[in-house]
Amino acid sequence: MEEEIANTIELILSSDDTNLLDFRRKGFQDGHLQNMLQLLKEKSTPESNMYILNLEGNKLSDVAVKSAAIFLQDTTLISELILGFNKRIKNIEPLCKTLESNEYLVVLDLSHIKIGDSGAEAIGDMLAKNKRLKSLKLYRSEIGDDGVEAIASGMTTNSSLQELDLGFNRFGSAGLEALSGSLGNIQSLSLRGCDVRHQDLQFMVFHNIFRCFNNKILYCSLPICPQVQFMLWISGKIKLATWEWSI
Repeated sequence: MEEEIANTIELILSSDDTNLLDFRRKGFQDGHLQNMLQLLKEKSTPESNMYILNLEGNKLSDVAVKSAAIFLQDTTLISELILGFNKRIKNIEPLCKTLESNEYLVVLDLSHIKIGDSGAEAIGDMLAKNKRLKSLKLYRSEIGDDGVEAIASGMTTNSSLQELDLGFNRFGSAGLEALSGSLGNIQSLSLRGCDVRHQDLQFMVFHNIFRCFNNKILYCSLPICPQVQFMLWISGKIKLATWEWSI
């Protein structure tokens, strides 16, 4: 494993054709990540590119999150960090603290990590201060209304985030209503699987969402009842979006 890590880093750092550090589904544990980050730090130069670090589907835990947080404090090497499907991770607060002032990471993927409302609160605090992150993926992260409200609160002062994926979390009407007034520069919004069933509330919330966008294009993925589809169409708001229907 250690030899494979070293060879991969040597290959990527010496190539101008790719910027992907692809370590997904390698069986990585915390020690492997620590060694990899140390090698990356030692072998990189001031002229090195910025890289996508894909660690999806490994066996990383909170220890690895702390290692990544420390690494990101001292480097400009990583522009995208993909941690999805590392189901041993529970506490992302150290990473969020680092990202409050990080000016290089533009994509963060924490999908299928059970961060819950406490993790979402850390995300909200980070978004309130971060000025660089453009894409945040929190698909199936067990976030409820309180967590989404915390994220929405952070987004009220965030001007960089453009893509947000909150699909298949546990929030409903309260979380969605909080989001509707906090979307800022969001251009792609995924809300698949959220539990908003009352037609009148759906229309009110989505009318507020679209009112925020003026002439910008919004991709919004969400199951909506046919009656609300029709109301949005006759309101003229439907032309601002591309919908993925799941009914």
